[in-house]
Order: sequence, then structure tokens, then C-alpha cells
Amino acid sequence: MKLKILQVIFFLASSIGYCCSCVDLTGRPVLELINSHEQIFEGIITKIDSENEFYLTAEFIIKRNIKGVKSLSKIKVRTLKSEAMCGIYFEKGQNWLIFSNSNQTGLCDGNIKLENCSLKEFTELIAHNQHKFYFSKLFDFLNQIKRLKENTELIEYDKESNIIAKGKIKKDKQPIGNWIYKDVPTEEIIVKVKN
Repeated sequence: MKLKILQVIFFLASSIGYCCSCVDLTGRPVLELINSHEQIFEGIITKIDSENEFYLTAEFIIKRNIKGVKSLSKIKVRTLKSEAMCGIYFEKGQNWLIFSNSNQTGLCDGNIKLENCSLKEFTELIAHNQHKFYFSKLFDFLNQIKRLKENTELIEYDKESNIIAKGKIKKDKQPIGNWIYKDVPTEEIIVKVKN
């Protein structure tokens, strides 16, 4: 009897589809997104390899190294094959802004398919009006972090001047110590940097 119950449970579990569900990134501080990823870069996909039935690897030529990428020319990033399991559908020749940890990424990591443009052009021309302000702040912070030459305190404010993210970042772009993050009530965020 127990065996039949287990078989029924297994059958039901295997027949239920999975669905990827991501938190809206515009509802969290930009600095939290940046600090929670080891690698951030813009790149063009040159090759895609199937590892096994679950994973694929995309090889990128790096156009812009923002954070944590050791190679100056190419990097391989792994993702699940299925978008339903939060994998990304990559195609050769696509241009992406990638957020990854240990060279692995997925739909919920904040990656942006840039079409044939830079993040700045994406922010100004392609991003949906509802999210343009968020993407412009992301663009500003990524530029500031890319240019870091010394340890710096970063502070992110909402439109009422409430702090929504605060902490120090090392010149190697890694956060130092404890950061504070708060929910973002609106998309209007003002960025200020203090050295």
C-alpha cells in the first residue's frame, strides 16, 4: 500500500509543471542587486554548449567588465536550459548585461538583453517607460562602481530622502561589512556617493 501511495505521489509531482517566479527588481535597491552578484559584465554570445539535459553554457566576448571578471576577453556562464526553471534562453550573437555568481545565472538575476546597444542606449531608447528611471539609476551605479579607485561609501535614497541602501564598497567592487537595505516604495530613486 505504501509503495502505491509513493508511486501516485511521484507521478503527480512529475506531471506538475514548474514555473519560474521572480521578484520585481524595481522593488529592491539597485545597490542590493549589484552587491549580491560576484560578476557583472556586458558581452556578446559567441558560442552555446549543452552540458547535459538540464544545463547549457554560453561563452561571451566581454565588451565591458564592470565587476569580478578576471578574463579580459571571454567568459563562460552557465544557466538552466528551461525558462520554466528560471534558465535563460540564450542565442549566439545576442548582447547581454549579465549578473552572475560563480559563473552561473538565471532569469531572476537581473540580466538584461541589450539587443544591439549599450546599457545607456537601452535605458534611453528601449526600456519600458515604467522602468526607465530604475534602469537609469542602475546605469549610473554600474558606471560609478566600474570607476572605483578607493574604498567608498555608497548611499541610495528614495524621493523622500529616506535611505534605502547604505554601506561601504572596496575598490575591488566587493561590499565591506554590513549593508542596510530597505524596500523601495516607488521607482524614483536618487543616487548620491560619498567618499
